[in-house]
Amino acid sequence: MKEQAKVLSEANEITRLMVKNYLQKHELSLNAFSKLVEVRQPNLHKFMNGKSLSSKSIEKIGEFFSK
Repeated sequence: MKEQAKVLSEANEITRLMVKNYLQKHELSLNAFSKLVEVRQPNLHKFMNGKSLSSKSIEKIGEFFSK
């Protein structure tokens, strides 16, 4: 079970890095990005600061980056 938790933790860190890089590259605010991916800004803010995000929200971010 510890291995699965580690994999999920690493996935969250990679997702945070992808979002951070996207924000910097496109000079977007977190609020603007939240509208693009259709995830509430307060939830995205918490996620960027180390909290978890629902699987539905992670899916939305993944769909955005896969386009």
